[in-house]
Amino acid sequence: AEAATAEAARAATVAAQRDGEARKVGEQLAAQLDAKLQAFGEVLQKENAEHEEARTVLGDALKALRPPKNPPRCEAASQTETDAAAQASSPEAGKATGASPT
Repeated sequence: AEAATAEAARAATVAAQRDGEARKVGEQLAAQLDAKLQAFGEVLQKENAEHEEARTVLGDALKALRPPKNPPRCEAASQTETDAAAQASSPEAGKATGASPT
């Protein structure tokens, strides 16, 4: 019975040592994984910042290329264009130039 008790004590000691070793390995692996995840997170943040900067630059470039929705018109120029079009289409314009209004 003493031999069995001693054997059981040795087995328990070996199991405790193995458990301790397994915990150490687990902690080391967890620390390595945490470091890798931290580095990956930093890379993602950097890439996200670069993409956001590129998106801003492209957005500004697109705004510069698009014509304004309601372009400002010079009132004097538009009135002059209207007057010129009206004179060109009037029958008197044809008489003055000798052309027939068709």
